[in-house]
Formats: sequence, structure tokens, C-alpha cells
Amino acid sequence: MSSFNDSLASEPHCYLTLNAKGLALANTRKYEEALKCFDDAIQLEPEWFAAWANRACLEKEEGDWETALQNYNKALEFDPSSAEIWFERAELVSCMKDEGKTREDLINAYNDLIAKCIPDDYYYPMALYLRSGELYMLGRYDEALKSYDSTLIIDPDNNDAWEEKGNLFKELGRIEESEVCYAKARSILREIEKKCVELLRNLGRYDLIDRNWKNLIERHISILPKLNFSEDGNKINHDEIIYALAKITLAIGLQVHIGKKEQSTSTWNGEAFRNLSLSNLPIQKTLKDWERDKIQQIDLIWFDSSNDPVYAFEVETTTTIVSGIDRFIELLKIYPNMAKKIVLIIPPKRLNKINKLLKESHYIGLPLYMENKLMYCLSDHISQIYQNLSDKTNLDLQKVLETISNFIVSPNTSE
Repeated sequence: MSSFNDSLASEPHCYLTLNAKGLALANTRKYEEALKCFDDAIQLEPEWFAAWANRACLEKEEGDWETALQNYNKALEFDPSSAEIWFERAELVSCMKDEGKTREDLINAYNDLIAKCIPDDYYYPMALYLRSGELYMLGRYDEALKSYDSTLIIDPDNNDAWEEKGNLFKELGRIEESEVCYAKARSILREIEKKCVELLRNLGRYDLIDRNWKNLIERHISILPKLNFSEDGNKINHDEIIYALAKITLAIGLQVHIGKKEQSTSTWNGEAFRNLSLSNLPIQKTLKDWERDKIQQIDLIWFDSSNDPVYAFEVETTTTIVSGIDRFIELLKIYPNMAKKIVLIIPPKRLNKINKLLKESHYIGLPLYMENKLMYCLSDHISQIYQNLSDKTNLDLQKVLETISNFIVSPNTSE
């Protein structure tokens, strides 16, 4: 047991804990430590497929494709019915086309999934559809048509499959049959349009409703609603900033706890803050009642899937800055590693005030050293971050965290 933590190894089913820890480390790009956790889990439970699969996924991400393929194969020895792992393995084979793998290899990878898994599985119709395209590209038209037919039996609303089947018929000179396929694809798209516009109306996203459905598709629907921030950073609303940061949090897959006061009283863009927030602090550590009361008043805390805080924000547009700092201090006592991740959001006009406060107050130097732990961000920078992100259709957790870190700075406490 010398290769992993002895106290952890003594826990029942600790290989599950090691695997979860490995996933958390991988999410923060600590790949070597993550691989070590997966290896330790495998040492404890050699036939547990998830650790083999997670190791393979990480190796695939790192570009070690041959090793990843070996480990996917190992995972499938122990769970040959996992369509997800078969599909990830097929994706890997597709990536390896420059390393000797061929379309035939990829078709075989999809065939493996289709042979081993059940049609009700989420990945099954995807494998059928993608196999159809590979057969089409190889000029194996009869097999491709049969594969498209199989796809559409299971997934009849796959407009792409209808479109591609139409293209194939057209290439074969079977024009009438191709037109039937194209008409079906158009019908499905019209139904999607109808449902999507209805959803946009329900969400209040009238800015994205367009008479020309093609334009709407091309514009791509952002996962963040459009907000009209004031151009004057001093006039951006306290609750609007909280709402914007909460929506970003949820869009990148984190959890958010909004301050108890705001949860009970605040709404923005038609959404009650209590519906965006965790109702209670997910902190697992023992807290005294007064500590919990202080921390749960922090305007926003972002939490990861392990319920550890990622960032904490206090929006101080008009209220006293001191109360926000005091709440941060209680959070730092529980999580010292939150230094440089506690952020005051202030309007530009309050910049001198925060610098003056941290030069002349008891917060600087021994024992608190808050001048080395506290960060700030201007209100108009938050609006800038949000506006940039709201133009994207997908948000990557690490890239968003890097963006946030680029906009927060330490207060100027020099003479």
C-alpha cells in the first residue's frame, strides 16, 4: 500500500474516493497527480473499469493515444456493455488517423459498439449515424444506405441523417428519393424552429427570435442571456453584477451560493436569486453558528463539484467595504487557500477608498496580512467579461477562470 495514502487505503471502497479525487485533479489540469490517483485505485481494485477508462481519457487528452487505446481496451474487458467507453474509444481511433488508423478501423470501432450495446443507449444511434458517414466517404453506398436506415429507425428525427441520405440518393441519381429525404429534413427543422422560438419566448430571449430561422441557427444561441449594463461603471447595479456572476457560474458547470439576504429578496432579468443559488452552504467542515452566519452573507461563492470554494465575491457598490472584508476573513480561516480568490467588486469611484482603507487599517500586516490576500475588480470589468462570454455558445471552465484571474488585481497599498 506504499504507493498511496495509508489512511485513505484503510477506508471501505477507498478506490471510489481515489477515482473521484483523480477526476477533480484532472478538472484542474493536475494531470500527473490525477494519473497517480487512478493508478492507486487500480492497484486496490484491478478490475474496476471506471479507473481504467478515466486513465485512458486523460491519456487521450494528453496525446498519449497508444497507451490510451490500451487502457480503453482494458476497461472494456471488465465492462464490455459500456456504450460510453466504446464511443470514447471510437473517438480516439478517429484522432489516430495520422498514426496509421484508417476509416476502416473507425468503422470497426463503431461496429464494436453496435454489436456490444443495446439500441436504447444514448451512444448507440450516434455510432450508427457516424458509421453511415464513414461508409459514405469510402464509397460503400449500399452499406451506407442500410446504415442510415438503421439510424433513422432508432432516431427518426435526426435531420442530419435525412439530409445526408438525400445527398447519397442524389449521388446515385435517385432524385425523387433524395427529394423525399430533403423534405423530411426540412420538416424536422421547422419543428425544431417552432419549439426553440417558444422556448426563447418563455425565457424572455426576444433578442434572439428571428423570422429567418437560418439566421437564428447561424447566430448560435448563447447559454448566457443578454444584459444591458450601464456604460458608466459607477452606475452598474449591485444585483445585476450578482446575477451576471451567478449565470456565468452555472454556465461553466460550477455551483453558486448567493448571500442569504439576496436569496430572500432579489431578482434580476425575471429570475429569483433563490432559484439560481444553493439554498445552503455546501461546506463540509464544522462551522460555529456565527461563522456560518458570516460566510453565508457573502454575496457569491463559487463551489466546485467537491464542494470546495473556487472564488468568493463581495459586490460593494454603495455599502461599507469593511463588512465584506470581515466576511472574507471568516472564509479564509476555514479555507486559507482562498487567498487571492476573494474579490471585492467595486465601482471605479471607490478605488481610492479601498486603497486608502488597506493602507491605514488594522487589516494590513500582522496578523491578518489582508493586503496580500484580498483582490478587487471594477464593476465595468465584470460587465466586459460577461458581454464577451455571452457571445459564445460554449464556455470552458478553465478558460473562464483564466479570464477572471486576468481582470482581478491586488489593492495598491504602497506609499
